[in-house]
Amino acid sequence: MIYTGDSNRVWHVAKTGNDANGGHAGQYPVNLANDAKLTIQAAINSAASGDTIIVWPGDYAENVTMAIKGNPKVLDLIGINRDFTRIAPASGVPLYAMDGSTVKNISVISAGSGIVGFARGSGYNSPAGLTFENCYAYSEMDGINISSNLVLRLKDCVFECTYDGCNLRNCRNVYAERCTFKANGQATTTSHAIQSPGIGIYKNCQFIMHTTINASYEVGCVSLIQNTEYPDQVIFDGCTFVTIAPAGRTGQVYGVKTSYAGAVAILNNCLFNTTGTGASGGAKDLINEAGTIIVNGCRYDTDKTSGAIIQSDSNLTKAAKMLTNKAVQDKLSGAIRYYDNDGQTVILTHTPEEDGSSLTRMVS
Repeated sequence: MIYTGDSNRVWHVAKTGNDANGGHAGQYPVNLANDAKLTIQAAINSAASGDTIIVWPGDYAENVTMAIKGNPKVLDLIGINRDFTRIAPASGVPLYAMDGSTVKNISVISAGSGIVGFARGSGYNSPAGLTFENCYAYSEMDGINISSNLVLRLKDCVFECTYDGCNLRNCRNVYAERCTFKANGQATTTSHAIQSPGIGIYKNCQFIMHTTINASYEVGCVSLIQNTEYPDQVIFDGCTFVTIAPAGRTGQVYGVKTSYAGAVAILNNCLFNTTGTGASGGAKDLINEAGTIIVNGCRYDTDKTSGAIIQSDSNLTKAAKMLTNKAVQDKLSGAIRYYDNDGQTVILTHTPEEDGSSLTRMVS
């Protein structure tokens, strides 16, 4: 790697480094043993807001924070590859990131119960927001736990946990693209791929809840709730929701649930697959206890819903089926029957008003 001009704003961290090193790369090739810091925190302590820290492959057993008391740092923290650049402390939160920062190509693995993976540091609020790209997080608590953020961007990330893969309570302007949110449902309390998605857009994301235990508490892909500042209001576009629970589970099992009057879930072109048993009539793709759920072009089981579901696509779907599926005209009555995908269920019958005498054949 070659750095020119901005080398004083670029810092290196490597397992072959030393915290006594300067941390910069001013020559080519980069000599990590002589130039790099050994720990990520040492590089952060030396850096100034706006600097870039490159973390070379290795497992870094440290608790990293940009929220240094009295001097929070806004930084670009960039790993080489999330499969090889990992922050994995023996205990405690692996990484506190600050608003305005970017975290890229890094994995965090947290140990112990009650500990989250990625978290937001306190003491600074930037309209530039916080970005996680191509990152991975595993935790027995929350894969990522960010609250009251002005702008949050998640791209090509995987958040996995025992409890909630993601908790973004009171977050505004959330934009998630091509991310995976997973929960294994092994916690002894409610568990979700996302508990509180905030206010924003999730595009081409997948949500997975897979539990193998029977219990009386709820499990689901996404739960929209009322937070202390804002109710969750989300657009899901091209997303997949998969919930797998064993037979005999007595708690709620669902794909998406709204629980408060101000919560809104708008689902466009989404796919649901919910299996297993659950409370209140079994496992559900959609549950609206309070709030609003609007679906458009989604594939789900209409028998697996609870509460009011607004179907904004009903006329469009019927029209599409009329164009693509079988239509048969009764020769005696002239009635035209349009059939559903099964080829048997009639979704519309149309009888032309004209009789034969009103038709005129012209020579062509």
